[in-house]
Formats: sequence, structure tokens, C-alpha cells
Amino acid sequence: MAGSGRSADKIKKMVAAGLGVAATLVLVYQLFFSAPTPKPTLGARNANTPQPAKSAPLPPSQSAAPGAPQRSSATPAVQDALVQAMLSDTTPLNLAVLSLPVGASKPGERGNIFAFYVEPPKPPAPPPPPPPITLTGLSPQSAIASAPHKVTLVVTGNKIPPDAQVYYEGAAKPTKRLNESQLSIELEPGEYSVPRGFNVEVKSPADPGHMNSNIIQFVAQPPPEPGVVFKARLGDLSNPQSSFAVFEVQATKEIKRFRKGEMLQGVWRIDAINADSVDITHTQYDIKRRIPLQDKPK
Repeated sequence: MAGSGRSADKIKKMVAAGLGVAATLVLVYQLFFSAPTPKPTLGARNANTPQPAKSAPLPPSQSAAPGAPQRSSATPAVQDALVQAMLSDTTPLNLAVLSLPVGASKPGERGNIFAFYVEPPKPPAPPPPPPPITLTGLSPQSAIASAPHKVTLVVTGNKIPPDAQVYYEGAAKPTKRLNESQLSIELEPGEYSVPRGFNVEVKSPADPGHMNSNIIQFVAQPPPEPGVVFKARLGDLSNPQSSFAVFEVQATKEIKRFRKGEMLQGVWRIDAINADSVDITHTQYDIKRRIPLQDKPK
């Protein structure tokens, strides 16, 4: 009895599976191979209205090739035949298209399409053309600031026009033409009294906008300093030979004493010893200094 019950269950399962396969085939046929349902007309046709003749189905020999779009008027038998023909086609797939060369994947100027656009850097501007007048040097190239004497400055260059004029810090100076390549000007002591560089250039008064030169610098160097401290005075002020100035050398802390007329540091002449100061002069540059007496600590 138990064996017959298992056989009945097995039969039921096979029947259910067969019904499921049949339902699936019907559904596939309805979805892909059945002709669309004709739409109903709005009104009944007149009995006397002639009916359009039905088109005869194409024989299998005149049917479209496999893979071609099918007409909706084909019969189910023809459609089944086309499906069987497609299923029975065992021609191997052409996989050569997968090995065809692809295009270059290098990003263009835009780069990543998801990033913000960054404008590429612009090419550098071309250098300006050289000026028509070329200055090559000065003589002297520098001087000591605050020196009390004038300086004759000689400017050397190429392609200097006959009417050329020297400009010092943008101001025209009275210019003397020495030869085809040299000009000279005079600098007053106040024109180089500050230690820094001063611009020198040459222009043509007839056409200063086009006939001009490059700029070179005349340098005013810092003046020398004595490097000592006036510490005390010894002797009688009315008698220079018995009056002494006591100095401390800042670099070595050495104490020295000097009388009027003697040389301090080899270049500074003692001009006068006063009660609260000493007057000295640099013998090379004629620069004068007054050194005050250092206040005594309280």
C-alpha cells in the first residue's frame, strides 16, 4: 500500500510539471508569436459592405529569411518553422570583432570629464626688443656717500646718437660728449649722499620715447665709521699738547689716547678735542665726524 501511494504522488508531480511546461510554452507563444488582436470597430458593419479579402499565407519556400522581420499575418505554422530554423542554426559566432584595435584612451586637453575645467597656462610673453642705445659701463661705478666733493661720471655705450643726453634718476643732466661711445656728467655731493643705487640712462631729446637706452646703476656706498667711543679727556684744553682724548676701540675693547693732529685708526685725523666731543676727519674721503663724550654711568 505504501509503494502504491508513492507511485501516485510521483505521477501527480509529473503531471504538474507537464502542465507547467505547457503553460510556459503557451505564454511564450502568446507574447512573441501571436498576431495582435484586432481593435473592434466603433459601429457594426453594413451587411452590404464588401469585406476585404484575406491574404493567403506565404508558403515556406517564399517566406522571409531567418532573422528578417516577420509580417503579423504569418500563420502559426510558418512562425513555428522560422523559430525551429533559428534554433537549429549552429553557425559559430564571429568573435573576431572582440579583438579589433580600440581607440586611444589618452585624455585630451579637457582631462577628466568629471573634474572642473582648468584653463591651461598661457605661453610666456615674448621678451621686449632691446633698446636702440646700449650702455655697457660707468666710471667710476661707485662713490662714498656723504663725501663733500663732486664726482665726474663717464657713461660708456654703443649707438649713442649725436644729441644724446644722460638722465640721472629720471632727471636730465648737462651732458658732455667725449667721443662716439662716451658721455660725461658732474654729480654734486648731495646727489649721492644716501647709500643706495641711482639709475643712469641715455635718451635722445629729439625722440626720447624710441631712442633710449637700458638702465645701469651708480652705487653710493656707506661711508666709513671710526669705530671708537670717546671715553674721557685728560689735560688742559688751553694747551693742545697736554690735552688728550681717551678712546675705546669697539672691536677689541682696547683703550688708547690721542692728542690733536694724531691719526686714529690710521685714517682719521684728530682735529679738535673739546670738553664734550672730539672732531675728526677721514683723510682719504674728507669726511668729517664729531664723536660725543660718552655719558658716565650714574
